[in-house]
Amino acid sequence: MKLSETAIEYLVGIITGDTNRTPYRSGPKLVDFFNELGFEDLYGSGFPARHSYVRQNILEVNGTERMKKVVEAAFNWSVEDEKAAEDNAFQFSRIISNGGYKLKKEYGRGFMSGDDYIPGLLMFEVVENKILKIETPDFFLSHESLAVHVRRCHERIESADYSGAITLAYTIVEEFIKLSLRARNVKFSETEGDIKKLYRLLAGESGLRVTDETSEALKPLLSGLSSMVTGFYEVANKASDRHAAKYRADRHHAKLVISLAMAFCDFLIDSEQHQKALVKG
Repeated sequence: MKLSETAIEYLVGIITGDTNRTPYRSGPKLVDFFNELGFEDLYGSGFPARHSYVRQNILEVNGTERMKKVVEAAFNWSVEDEKAAEDNAFQFSRIISNGGYKLKKEYGRGFMSGDDYIPGLLMFEVVENKILKIETPDFFLSHESLAVHVRRCHERIESADYSGAITLAYTIVEEFIKLSLRARNVKFSETEGDIKKLYRLLAGESGLRVTDETSEALKPLLSGLSSMVTGFYEVANKASDRHAAKYRADRHHAKLVISLAMAFCDFLIDSEQHQKALVKG
């Protein structure tokens, strides 16, 4: 298993806990983490920066079968907060999907308590991603670019890949929010894949956040935009085969998500064009 540079950076943040997605690991705890996976490291004088140490160990096994074990261990961190663990695994699966892999949710061996079956601990397994790697057209903050990417979503629908269409729609929303942030010179992490966080940044910089000064007529619409972004996140997360028991995407679900994603991105494009017109005027 070989990770891209983007995937490596994301994984470093997961293991160290520096991105606040997972619990913080001190130097000694990082050494324990890797030693449980077959490394033979020591913590003491001269120990490198935590980020550098984790990155060095990832690079050492990148491209080997041991890489899978490191990834699986990195995401098997939470029993109490399954939703956070699932969200992190979902974001990482999106990053590694073009490399032919994804994370699949599993439970360890459980036990019977009376007539009830109690599942074992939550874990994630690295499995092959059946969707072949494809070349993705570049994204531009324009209606023409949006049309190209939406067409790709409809192609997935016509091939009955409804979950794939929803995932592509999510990517479109993510990329157009990032384009809008760049257009406004707003700093953000390029590896951030949580559109809820990205949209909060954009809303704060573009007047889309609901405040006491927001017109009463606009409050429901702006609140709706925020809810729509959350909805995109949730349906994309739950539409993968990791959650098949909870949610199975169908054609009409995929069509709804794509239509809403297109309308949302249309609005972002028009908003940016309006902003440019104001500056010129």
